[in-house]
Formats: sequence, structure tokens, C-alpha cells
Amino acid sequence: MDNTGRSTDGHVALDPHSHWSLGDLNRELDTIQRRTGPVPAKIRPRNAAGADSKGSRRLQTGSAGTAAAPAAFGNGAFGAVPCWPAESGGSARSPARSAPRSPAWMTARRGSASSSCSSEEEREETGEGNSGGKEDLFYYSPVARPVRRVEAELGEVERKLAAEVEEELRQRRLSLERRLHEERVKGQAAMEEVQVQRGVVEAMLDRLDREHWKAMEEMRDSHIRRLSQEHEQKSEAGETQLRREAAAAEARRRAEIEAEVRAKLQKEMEEERRREEQERRRREEEERRTEEERRREMERQQRELEATRKAAQAEKAAADAADARAAAEAKAAAARAAVEAKKKQAQRSSKVRVAEGAAREAEARLARLKAMRDEIAPIMADNARKKDRKAVERRIILLVQQISATHDQIAKKSADLVALLLDPSLPQPFVAITFASKILSQCESQVTKLPPFAFALAQVIVNVASRAPIAMEALIGSFNEVCIYTIPQHYVFSEASYPSDEAYYRDLGYREEDGEGGKKRMESTDAFIERMTGYIILMAAICQTIPPPGTAQHPFGLSHAWQWCARLLNHLPANRASATALEVFLKIAGYRMHLTYRSQFLKLLDVVGNEYRGKLQALNDPDVSPVVNRIETYVGVQRYLKPPEGLEMPLHDKSSQLRA
Repeated sequence: MDNTGRSTDGHVALDPHSHWSLGDLNRELDTIQRRTGPVPAKIRPRNAAGADSKGSRRLQTGSAGTAAAPAAFGNGAFGAVPCWPAESGGSARSPARSAPRSPAWMTARRGSASSSCSSEEEREETGEGNSGGKEDLFYYSPVARPVRRVEAELGEVERKLAAEVEEELRQRRLSLERRLHEERVKGQAAMEEVQVQRGVVEAMLDRLDREHWKAMEEMRDSHIRRLSQEHEQKSEAGETQLRREAAAAEARRRAEIEAEVRAKLQKEMEEERRREEQERRRREEEERRTEEERRREMERQQRELEATRKAAQAEKAAADAADARAAAEAKAAAARAAVEAKKKQAQRSSKVRVAEGAAREAEARLARLKAMRDEIAPIMADNARKKDRKAVERRIILLVQQISATHDQIAKKSADLVALLLDPSLPQPFVAITFASKILSQCESQVTKLPPFAFALAQVIVNVASRAPIAMEALIGSFNEVCIYTIPQHYVFSEASYPSDEAYYRDLGYREEDGEGGKKRMESTDAFIERMTGYIILMAAICQTIPPPGTAQHPFGLSHAWQWCARLLNHLPANRASATALEVFLKIAGYRMHLTYRSQFLKLLDVVGNEYRGKLQALNDPDVSPVVNRIETYVGVQRYLKPPEGLEMPLHDKSSQLRA
């Protein structure tokens, strides 16, 4: 039951509070009456079982046909109470006896209820009401106006209908709530599915995005590669153009240099011819003067002799015998001297094969070298200057070992060596001989293993010799001293001239080496020829090197190269050593010689390829065959038309450019 007075089972009930007053109760009863509406004129009676045809709730009555007592206020329920009947059949109690005392308002209500009951009884007597033996159609409530049973049943039906409607509404509400819950579950499931689909879509979009970016990156990389390739192609084209321009400039420079060289060579040849002509004229003049002086001397002697002859006629007869004896002895001595000279000349010519001019030049160079050594002998013997000598030697060794095949390094090292040679505080012959000895060691260690290095070394030598000619004198003299093929010269073996093979090999230039048991033995022929080859290569590189502009004439230029080839072909026998020397010399200097002498050089090669090669082949020596093949290849494929490896040197070192 709620606070409005409605029971939870659908009946209207009264639940007074203990502090209610009479006015509160009257107001409550008026409220109930307003809710229940007016009492109908006639109410259908209940059936014998106490329920209507619709199964309405029964009204409680007494055992004697009287209605039950009104419900108490304290139990929380307010029920409809039937009226007391007018006639109870001898056992009914009157309302005055059985009803409690009530106030005036309840008496008035009872009066109306009694009148209603009387009118009902009258209807029943006339037959309008229910048949006899039925329960009364009216009941009496001590707290409310009299209500007919039919009206109460109708109210009960209304309340049931309201309850059913409420239950139906509640069921509908529950159904709607269930449907709402199901819809929410479905919506949640749909949302989850949507989230899953969203995740799938996002994953697909992410994958598509990655694929898109990957495709974009590939396109970018492809574009970059294409741009890089285009840039490289442009760079290569530019580099190719630059190389072509550089090659053209180099070709022009070479052509200018060659033209300048040819002009210088022509000028040198003209000057040499002029000097030879002057020298010939000078010799003729000297010979004429000498002849004139000899003639005058003879005339003078004849005059004196005539004078003495006239003065000594007396003594002539006595001295004729003595003079005859003296003349005979002098003639015999002159004859003996002439025979001895011819014998020595024959022995010498049978032992040594060398051109007369080459022999004179070699003797002059060796004499100059000996003079320089004699000049520095006191310095070499002075122990107080040993530290200074070692310092100069270390400086020269360092500069020679630092020479590399670049024009910058060649210029720097040449300038440093020239400064040493021209230093007034140092003895120039000592520096020149030390420089020559270190160059010879480079021939044995570097040039034999790396022939192209000879061009850089030769350029330094020519640069230094153009400023200090004593360096070239010491170097060429040292060449002639250690290698007879730089003269060129050769010794012919004969048992009369050489008591042993070691003596012959020693004259040729073989070195003695330590053998087994501490014994000395000569080096092998292969080692000897390899060492001689290093000297010939460097000498050929020096002959073909162009001196720096603005300097003196080349002291050992291409004219010496031509003389060397002619002397070797004309005077030296064809053997392995001379053929190897000629072959390496032509490989190094042949290119410049062809540029300078042209047809004359081709004639020289014709002699080498035919006559000299035939002499080599006639030896039938297996050690000579490789040299013959190399000479045939050089002449046959015209190697002299191409510059040899190492002749063209860069300006800078690539490693220095990378470091910069």
C-alpha cells in the first residue's frame, strides 16, 4: 500500500496514522468517495457461492446471513461492508445493537444506508430484486457511505482491468526493455563488428598507404637513379670532353715540344758541324803552322849542319866510323821499337772490340772521374769531416729515394739536388760522385725491376746536369767504369790474353760473390746481364730526355744515342750481351730517335732486323733466341711509333689530389 491509500493488490484501502484527527479522517473518507464515484441504483446480487459470473472476489458475510464486520483501520486494508438486512429471520441483530456508536456524520450515513436498504427490501417484496434466500445486495460501512455490491464488484473489475492493463503495460515494458536490451546487444555486436571491420579497413588502408608510400619511394628512387644516371652521363660526357681537350692540348704541347726539340737538335747539329768545321780548320791551321815551323827548323838545321860540316871536315873522316856505328845502332833500336809497338797494337786489337772515338771518350771520362776522386781524397781521409760527409750522403739518398714519376716531384727533387751541388760550402766533386753512386744503386735496385721509373730518374739527372754539368760527367764516367757496354766495348777471350776464365769475366764486369765454404765465385750470366740492362736503360732514358727550357744544351743527348747504336753495330760482336743491350736501348730511346732522325733511323732498324739479326741467329745459342724474338717483334710491329711506358708522366700525384 502506498501513501495515496491504494493497496498493492489493486483495492482501495485506508491506512490511518496514529496521529490522525477526526478532520483528517473525514477528509480521507471524502477522497475515497470521490474516487469510487456515485452509488448505482441497483446492483446485481452475487450467486450462491458468493462470486459473480466473472469470478469477482466474494464479499465476506456472517454465518446468519449478515455481512461481516467492517475492516479494522490498523490492518492496512479497507473492505466493502454489506448493510444489515431489514429482516434477519429471528436471529439477526438490529443495527442499533450490533453497530458501534458513531458520530453524527456516520449516523447520517447510516440513515441513508437504512433508507437504501428499505427501498431495496421494498423492491424485493415487489419482485424486482433477487429471489429469496440470496445474500443482501447492500452492505454497510462504518467509515464510508453504503455501497452496493455490484458497484463494488465493478470497481473490483475495474481495478483488475487496471491491474491487467498495468501488467500488460509492464509486460510490454519488459518486452520493450528486452527488445531494447537485445537491440543494444545487437548494436554492441554491430559496433564490435563495425570496429572489427574498421580495424580491417584501417589495416587495409594502412597496407594500401604503405604500398602507396613504397610505390612513391620506388618512384622517387627510380627518379633519383635516373637523375643520377643522367648526371653521371653528363659528367662522363664532360669528363670525356675534358679528356679530349686535354689530349688535344697535350698533343699540341707534344707537337710544340717535338718541334722545339727538332729545332734544337737541328740547331745543335748545325752548331756541332760548325764546331767540327772550326776544329778542322784549327787543326789544319795548326798542322800548317807546325809544318812551317818544322820546315823552318829543318832549314835552320840544314844551315847549321852546312856550317858545322864545313867547320868539321877535318874531324869527319875520324868520326865517320863512329857515326856509322851509332846510326846503325839507332836504326836497329827504332826497328825494334816499331816491332814492339806493332806487337802490342795487334794484341790490343785482338783483345778489345771498341770504336776508336768511343775508346778516347771513355778514357777521357775515366781520367776526369779519377781526377775528381783524387781531388776529394783528402776529404775522404779526414775523419773530422766524416760527420759532414755522412750528412750529405743521407741527404742525397733521401732525395733520390723520394723521386716519383710526377712533374711536381721531379721539379722539387731536381731543385733540391741542384742546391746541394751549387752549395759553396760543400765540395762539388764529392757531391757529384756521391750523387752518381746513388743513381747507380737505383739502377740495380729499381730500374731493373721497374723500367718505366728510369724516365723520372733520367729527367732529374738531366735537370741537375743542365745546371751542374759535373754531375753528368761523374755519372757517365761511373757508367763506363761499371758497365763496358755503355761505351760500348767488348773483350774477346783468348788463352794468350787471359790466364783464366775468372780474369776474363772480371774484365767484362762480372762481380765476385761469396760461394760455398767461403770461396769467391763469379755471378751468373743472367744476373750480370740483368744488372747491365739497368745501366743501359737509364743511359738510354738520359739520351732521349728533353732538358728544361731556358737551360744549357743537353750534355748527353740523342746524338750520343745515335753514336752508341752505330758503334755497337759496327764494332761489337753479335752475342747475347750486346744484343740485349741494343734491344733495351731501342725500346727506351727508339721513339725519340725516330721522331728526330726519321728515315735514317729506319735504315738503322733495317740493319738491326736483317744483318745483325742474321749474325745472332748464326750463333745457334738457345740463350740468344729470346733476344732475337724480342728484336723481331720490336721491328716488326713498329713499337718505335708509340711512346714507351713511363715516358708520359702526370703533373700531380693522384693520392695528393685525394688528400687535398
